[in-house]
Amino acid sequence: MEGKKSLPVILYLRGFSKDNAREPRTEPPFTEKEFVRTCFEGARAKGADAPEIEALIARLSDSGAIEQARLKGEALIDEAKAAFGAEQIAALTWQQPYRGALVELIESLRPRV
Repeated sequence: MEGKKSLPVILYLRGFSKDNAREPRTEPPFTEKEFVRTCFEGARAKGADAPEIEALIARLSDSGAIEQARLKGEALIDEAKAAFGAEQIAALTWQQPYRGALVELIESLRPRV
């Protein structure tokens, strides 16, 4: 899995906000926020191969948070590309030689989302 996990974690935790809370657990971690904190602490202590990382990624994937983040990234890429085709920007003569390169740069981000 490519990229940072900040947005999936935020989306995951948002899914367990007060309005969408699950039944409380009877053993630690009691909340989803505590689960995420425990995973980050385990990763910090044990490094990139920590089992907590895999547990968090599995939970993010199962919840749909990774897919939501990917769709948001795709939408932002499409929005950025569309902006370079807008009349106002296309009319700026100083940026004509660079527009293609910027669109290519934007598109190169797609595999990372």
